[in-house]
Formats: sequence, C-alpha cells, structure tokens
Amino acid sequence: MKLNRVVNVSLITLLFTGAIQSLAATTQPVAEYKIEATPHILSIPVQIEGNDACFLVDTGYSNCVLDSKVFPNLHSRKAAINVGTPNGLRPFELFDAPDMQIGPFHLRASDFVNSFDLKMLDAATDRRIFGIVGMDQLSKFVVQIDFDNHCLRFFTPDDASHPEWGEVVAMKLNKGVPEVTLEIDHTPQRLLIDTGSRGALQLSSELYEKTRRLNDIPQALSYAVTAGGTATNRLMRIPELSLFGMKYHNLIVEESKEPMCLLGLSLLSRHLVTIDAAHLKLYLKPGKDFDRRDEADMSGLHILRLDSKTVAAVVDDASPAYEAGMRSGDILTSVEGKPAGEYEIEELRSLLKSENGKEIKLSFKHDSDDRTVKFKLKRKI
Repeated sequence: MKLNRVVNVSLITLLFTGAIQSLAATTQPVAEYKIEATPHILSIPVQIEGNDACFLVDTGYSNCVLDSKVFPNLHSRKAAINVGTPNGLRPFELFDAPDMQIGPFHLRASDFVNSFDLKMLDAATDRRIFGIVGMDQLSKFVVQIDFDNHCLRFFTPDDASHPEWGEVVAMKLNKGVPEVTLEIDHTPQRLLIDTGSRGALQLSSELYEKTRRLNDIPQALSYAVTAGGTATNRLMRIPELSLFGMKYHNLIVEESKEPMCLLGLSLLSRHLVTIDAAHLKLYLKPGKDFDRRDEADMSGLHILRLDSKTVAAVVDDASPAYEAGMRSGDILTSVEGKPAGEYEIEELRSLLKSENGKEIKLSFKHDSDDRTVKFKLKRKI
C-alpha cells in the first residue's frame, strides 16, 4: 500500500508539473502590436473619430493621461495627484475617464485620468499622441516587450511558471509603479521600471555624483523632452556595471532629478522584458543587442518636429553644430542632400550620433537666410 501511494503521488506530481509546463508553453497573448526596430517609445495605435494616433505605454505613470486638446470636456474630480517630471514633482488635476477602448484596455467612468497638453511629446516623437496608458491599466495584464522580434504583447496573468521568459527579479509597486531593489556601489537602491524613459539608467543626484567622483568619469549635458516638460541633465558613460547578476558595458547614465533611480528603454531593450504586476515579478532574458554600446548625440543639435518643420530646439554651446553657425530656433531643410522632412525624427537623431568624426552636410534656415554647412560629429563621452 505504501508503494502504491508513493507511485500515485509521483504520478500526480508528474501530471501537475506537465500541466503547468504545457500551460506555460501554450500561453497566447490577448493582444500584440509591432514596435520599432530601435524603439524610442512604446505605443498602441488607435483611431478616434477617424484620426490615426497612438497611446504611449508608460510603466513610469501610475495612471492614464489624456491629451487636453483631444479631450477638452472631461469632468474634474476637484483633486490632484503629484506626477514626476524632469523638473521634479508637479500636481496634476484628476478627471473622470471617458468610456473608451484603447487596445486591450477599457477605460470606464469609474476610472480617473490626468489631462494635460501633450504637444511637446508630439514634437519630440513626431507622432500624434492622444494619451498615455499608465500602470492602473497595464497592471491588469502581463506586459511583454520583445525587442528582438519588435513586438509588444499583453497576456492574461496566470499562476504558471515561465522559464522561457528569463530570470525572475522580485518587484514591488510604488504607488502603482513597478520598482526593483538592486545593489549599486555596494548600497541597495530602488529603481523604477520606466518604459516612458528613452535613456538607459538614471541615478539620483547623490549617487550620480558619488559614482562620477569615485571613478573620475567625464560628463556632458543632455536635453530631454517628456510629457511633463523639458530639462537639461548631466550624463556620463560607465564602462562596466553589474545589475541583475549581469554585466553591462558602455552604459550612458543620466542624473535624475528624483531621489530614486530609474531604468529606461535603452537598458531594457537589451532584453526580452516581461512585467507581471499581479505576481510582482520582472522577467529579464538577454537579447541579441545585450552588448550594444550606448551613444549620445554627437552634433549638439536637439531637434523637434513642430508644425511639420524640423527645428533645432537647442544647440549646445561649443558643439560641432554651434561652431558651424547653427543656433536654437534654426529650421533644418536638408541633411546629407535629403529633405529634412523626409526623415523620421528618430532616424535623424540616429544619424547625428552615428559615428565619431563622420562629416555631416546640413542646410538650414536662420531667420530669413538659407545656409549650408558641414561639420564633423564629435563624441562627448
């Protein structure tokens, strides 16, 4: 009898294990979207009243945001929530959500949203952005970002194990936003997982300065545009950094205006990333670009697409573009003989950080003057 019981238990164990493995292997997404080969944003395409647009997928926001230009008549809840911006925390008013479908997400009147003008995001991304899907909606699904296959997938949470998704990292939700705790410079640090940040890693000012001084690392300045505004941040290159039990090389690290650190798309895109908020798990599996070298702008031009014009919003002092005579507000008309408007904005940014010493021919309008210049890209860090 004892032998039979052992055999029965073993059979049950095998059947149960097999069922779990089968469930993990056959998990199918409830929705799937294509992302760009080198993503600077994650988005879901939508069509509202005949207009093609998109909603950003941003794990760094605790709730959804709607563009106040597109949704001007939302009902205010007479309350506000503090939202992190490049210039620190700012209060944003809360509104009742309209009843609408955004991909797999269904907003209801019982939900609340923020609403503000997203025109700077439109200009920075050259996309028509109607809003941002935050963690109040994203946490209803398992979010998977497959950078190698250019796919954004949403799964229904389940209790199965998923070794095919990579190593598991314990995760917490901080006011709804996912975070992990990692040791950096022998000190435990809380890091927000932020798919709305295009950089690799942001360190708090104190940790940034400590790391820079300890390793005598040169630094430069960067210009950032987000939904919450614009800011100038310090950045440096760290030759090697250990995170998640993995070694990363040539990361560009930025200074954060917040007391916490932040992991952004440039670092996340080195992996298959799966965020399971329901089970507080972050899965990471190294991808084909794991050892990619980060690069920052080498021209000094920080460009936006405003009213179909490619505008130099900022030109860094003493940069190649500045020394060639370009100034803030100049309008780019052609780059390398191709009309500037025929470039995707991110394609242009990639060109302007493509190779140290590469010569760039650029035509632009300065006030009423048409000018053409050549300059060589110069790596800052």
